[in-house]
Amino acid sequence: ALRGEKNAIFEMRKNYSGYFKGLRDFKPFRLQLVSTTNQTEIQDTFKKIIDFYC
Repeated sequence: ALRGEKNAIFEMRKNYSGYFKGLRDFKPFRLQLVSTTNQTEIQDTFKKIIDFYC
């Protein structure tokens, strides 16, 4: 069953730290990812992560 965007965001929060484990200076990004409540902010944070690490 589909759960909706908000529930999907809450479900994904618990996985973010495992996906990025071992990256230096990742804490500010992780805190942003686990505190945001909409998809646009998450996508913006992913863009910042890519810019920072690539």
